[in-house]
Amino acid sequence: SVVDNYSKILEERIDHETDKDVVLAPLPELSKWEKDDEMPTPTEENNAQGAEQNKQVTSEVLKRAENVLFKKSVNPLLKQTDKKPERKLK
Repeated sequence: SVVDNYSKILEERIDHETDKDVVLAPLPELSKWEKDDEMPTPTEENNAQGAEQNKQVTSEVLKRAENVLFKKSVNPLLKQTDKKPERKLK
């Protein structure tokens, strides 16, 4: 597991980087939140598996995405054409 690998890596680093005569304090355990971050939840595992299985995008999703992108690119142009400079009469 990730926690075991973490402790092994730290032990190896300590062995290589320190003198044998030095007394080291024990390493603290990983906190509850660190352990939770490392362990995937069942929903994350299901989402990862589902994403791998459903790689096809439906035509409806593509149409919606195209419409949104088209509207985003056209709206600034429409706003520019709506604004006409006011003419001042002398």
